[in-house]
Amino acid sequence: MLYHWCMNKAAAPLMLTDDQRRTLEAWVRATNTPQGIALRAKIVLAAADGAPNQRIAKELGTTRSTVSLWRGRFAEGGTPYTLRLSASPGCAHAAWCVCGGARGVHQG
Repeated sequence: MLYHWCMNKAAAPLMLTDDQRRTLEAWVRATNTPQGIALRAKIVLAAADGAPNQRIAKELGTTRSTVSLWRGRFAEGGTPYTLRLSASPGCAHAAWCVCGGARGVHQG
């Protein structure tokens, strides 16, 4: 029974600053945000609202392990660390880069 309890235990909601929330919401709304970034932003926003990993995964069409990964990365390093893209040379997303602080990603 302990295994069952641990598997269904809800993760604590992520804490976001107002600036982080505004940035993530802007990325979700923007039409030029790469899909990977938008998915990560949606995961973090849902986690900050207290949704359990399984529900986030189901609603966003991804896996619980993906939700857990990005929830954990955000908790470790905040917006820039979580939403970094590792673009290959010639990749269409190579223009996305990480700015300092909680400003996040910009095109440039």
